[in-house]
Order: sequence, then structure tokens, then C-alpha cells
Amino acid sequence: MPYFRVCLNAETEGVVAIRPVRPRVWGLKFDCDSCRETSPHFVYVDEREERDSGGGGTRNAVFKCAFCKVVLTAAIDPESYGQFTPDGGRGVLLIEVRGASPAELELDDQWVVEAEGSAFERVDLSEGWVDYDEASGAPVSVSGVSVSFERAKRTKHGEVNA
Repeated sequence: MPYFRVCLNAETEGVVAIRPVRPRVWGLKFDCDSCRETSPHFVYVDEREERDSGGGGTRNAVFKCAFCKVVLTAAIDPESYGQFTPDGGRGVLLIEVRGASPAELELDDQWVVEAEGSAFERVDLSEGWVDYDEASGAPVSVSGVSVSFERAKRTKHGEVNA
């Protein structure tokens, strides 16, 4: 089963970590494995929703390719939530996708930025963000945010490796 790790990259100042708000809805565009076209609109995947996949099981999203009409599915691994750290931690989520590959993540205001002395809720990463950490007396900023998707594999013991 194809798993993809959602990886965040950003230029930061005064940031200890960036993590997604939980629970949340993820806006994703997909590249169809059949016709290779990218979905024209974001598909919203909610980890709290369960939909019959038609193949025996449930997924968080079941939808058709806008071009060739093949059925695509996506499921969020709720145990996989992670965080971006300036020293190298990038994986923020693991998603299982069948019939497609993730192509784009909608950056929104569903992020928490942790600084030395404070946590800033509902930070919008779709554009540059700047604030001031009163507790540490230092500026905090996030800019140049980009997202990539790394293929991951599940091992015999259930862990997922890149």
C-alpha cells in the first residue's frame, strides 16, 4: 500500500517546532496514477470521517479522478502526526493513498508554531508570518514554507520507514 510522508520545509527565526493542529481537515491535490493528471481542485481529507472504499474497508476520503473517473482513496494515519523542527525534523503526517500520489498540500491557518517561551495557535503558513515572543523577548518568524511528499513503506512490524 502506498504511504506518503508529508514533509514541511521553512526558513525560521526563534522557532522550536511547527506542528499541525489536531484534529484537522487536510486539503490535498493528487496526481492520478491512471491518467497522470493532477486534480484541478483540492480534495479535503478529514481523519474523523469514515467512508466505504468499495473494496472492503474504509478510508477518510473516497473520490473520483476528475479526468478519467477512476476511484481514488486517501486515509490519514492519526498516530503519525509529527512536527517540523529547524534542526532537521520535517515529517508532519503520514497518508495512505491508493490510485494516486499527493501533489500539493493546501497551506492554511491550521498550524501551531512553538517558540522558546510561547506557542502561537492558528498560524497561517500560506504566506510569511512574523510575531514577537513576549516570554523570551525575541522575534519569531516563518517564511519560505514548502511541502514535499516522500514515499514510505510499512515494515513487517507495522512501522513505516522512508
